[in-house]
Amino acid sequence: MLSLFSTLPGIDSQTELKRLPQEKREKWFRTLFDGMSEGIVSVNSRGIINTANSVACRILNTPYESLVNTYVGEITPKDNLLMECMEKGFRVDFYGSAKPIHDSQGAFVGAVLLMKDLREVKAMVDAVMTPIDFRFDDFIGESPAIKNLITFAKRIAELDTIVSITGES
Repeated sequence: MLSLFSTLPGIDSQTELKRLPQEKREKWFRTLFDGMSEGIVSVNSRGIINTANSVACRILNTPYESLVNTYVGEITPKDNLLMECMEKGFRVDFYGSAKPIHDSQGAFVGAVLLMKDLREVKAMVDAVMTPIDFRFDDFIGESPAIKNLITFAKRIAELDTIVSITGES
């Protein structure tokens, strides 16, 4: 195929590129975005979605092809953070964070939304809020100090008070 171009007048040399630089960069960014734990959606200055990662597609329950080139006001939920960020022109935080993007002259050129899957947020809250059930049999140690500590703890466990036990390990 390249030999065909060498017959054209004015062509001194030719090089075959296996991948265009912007294609390589696009694949690199796509891999980076899809590897993140937050959903990412970005829009241009007119509110048209220009990129979304796989987590955002899962959170929004919408395929990538249906998100890209869509007006942000058309995606669910209708009270979305990107619309609010675009309308107000400043950062908005909730279960995600929407931040405006400005050019070097300060003009609004777009916005980006980072969002957490509410199921993941709930799982983290549940993990922190779920009380851990310890029993005296869970303590490990045979030394007289540990045995005395466990005996003492059993006696004060019946009281309505908070006790903190500290030590080397």
